[in-house]
Amino acid sequence: MHHCPHQENRCCLSKLCGSQLLDAQESQSCQVCESGKASSLTHGLGTFQSLQPWSLAQDNAFRLQMKESVTVQEGLCILVPCSVFYPRRGWIDSDPAQGYWFRNESNILSDAPVATNDAGRKVQEETKGRFHLVGDPRDYNCSLDIRDARMADKGSYFFRIVRGSYVLYNFKQNQLYMHVTALTQTPNIHIQGTLESGHPTSITCKVPWACKRGMPPTFFWIGVAVTSLGSKTSNSSELTFTPEPHHHGTNLTCRVNFPGAGVATESTIQLNVSRSLAQDNAFRLQMNKSVTVQEGLCILVPCSVFYPRRGWIDSDPARGYWFRNESNYFSDAPVATNDAGRKVREETKGRFHLVGDPRDYNCSLDIRDARMADKGSYFFRIVRGSYVLYNFNHYQLYVHVTGATELNLTHRDPMRQSRTAPQGFQAVIFTGADHQVFLPWSCWFSLNKRTDKASSKQVEMGTTDATPHEDHQAASEQKIEKTTFRQRQQRKKTYL
Repeated sequence: MHHCPHQENRCCLSKLCGSQLLDAQESQSCQVCESGKASSLTHGLGTFQSLQPWSLAQDNAFRLQMKESVTVQEGLCILVPCSVFYPRRGWIDSDPAQGYWFRNESNILSDAPVATNDAGRKVQEETKGRFHLVGDPRDYNCSLDIRDARMADKGSYFFRIVRGSYVLYNFKQNQLYMHVTALTQTPNIHIQGTLESGHPTSITCKVPWACKRGMPPTFFWIGVAVTSLGSKTSNSSELTFTPEPHHHGTNLTCRVNFPGAGVATESTIQLNVSRSLAQDNAFRLQMNKSVTVQEGLCILVPCSVFYPRRGWIDSDPARGYWFRNESNYFSDAPVATNDAGRKVREETKGRFHLVGDPRDYNCSLDIRDARMADKGSYFFRIVRGSYVLYNFNHYQLYVHVTGATELNLTHRDPMRQSRTAPQGFQAVIFTGADHQVFLPWSCWFSLNKRTDKASSKQVEMGTTDATPHEDHQAASEQKIEKTTFRQRQQRKKTYL
């Protein structure tokens, strides 16, 4: 055996690198080192580097059995079984066996371990309470328990065993590599029985795959008014609520946060609320299921709504909302409403109007300046008092929008007593002292505003000596011609 001329430094360096061990005779001089009176380690490094490598027999005396690599999802836990073998030399049964798990790049003297059973040794702050040496090295057990795994935990780890004067060993040649992947597990949502309108129901959200040893998760329910939260365990939460007809077709989300790892996961289900025949008959809608309008024109969709006189009085307002079929009525804006406190969608603002009054059971919808993007399905929602909260998802309106077709201007015999269109026409524009122009295909609201604006502008510019009434007529005619040529190339005028 090679003897070091500086026994104190050899003792300290043997703790720095556990692969170099001392025999019982040399270990006696370590008492000086452990009392903090060792000589300079700088000089000792030269001595340490001159040591001869251990024999195969000595290496075989220290062995570790465990998997080389493990994988865990973020926020979950994993137990890594581990067995350690060391010689019965330099220690007695009453001597404690202290085990340490270190990151691969750690210095065993100056850096804190990630886990240890040594009560006098601090562990790393980022692994405190999450990494545990659950095995007892006295029983040759070095098992490591990892809870609330984080992405930062990814990497290599090695084990160190210390017992008595001889067993001081780092298993650098047997390291554990831990992979941490994104959390892909989702909660399980279970409904007890069927959802029946007006009857309290319990819904449970479970995460059976979660780690009971880690920090308990927190549960959040999103989508319905929570009546009460029932029993709760470390891995489940129970929601109790009373479904109503308007809950049918809506989404319910259970979101689970894992505070120990700072991650979350969620699941969403669509509620299927059954209604009795009496309830179905109490909420009814009468309208055409499908309408067609040409691009740029207008259409009025007559609609009647029927709801029970329950949970409201005459002074209660009746709010009506028209939504796109794919909309969430909680978070998405409607296309039209009489609720002054609710914003409508920007693309339908000023074009879609709820012209009917739901207090009078009227839900008529007026669509102006139709666009191709308006094509699709729409549903109506009625809200009045505490009971009337209903979405007519089962009775929707489909709007077809077609391209504009070629149409001619038509001049008629002068009848300028009023601005009301004759029967069968939607718009009348004055264009001269003795005749009118009828546009049966146009939208009266939009065209009337455009021609009035053109007339006013022409009078202000002083471009005509005609009377204000004639200015209005001439400007309107010019506006129609410009609009017509801009929209239709090579249009021909036909005068009757």
